[in-house]
Amino acid sequence: MPGLGPKRIRALFERIGGFKEMRALSAEELAARAGIPARAAAALYEFLRQARAHGAP
Repeated sequence: MPGLGPKRIRALFERIGGFKEMRALSAEELAARAGIPARAAAALYEFLRQARAHGAP
């Protein structure tokens, strides 16, 4: 995932859950719930949006 190292990725899954739960959140919600910087949350949000548009479950 862009802009995120292993520690932040682990924290994301611990605090939010899986990709389905992450996709339901806005970039602002991702930043607040996962405790990541707004810039990283925006990159993650865009990554998730594009992955969904390309057929990712």
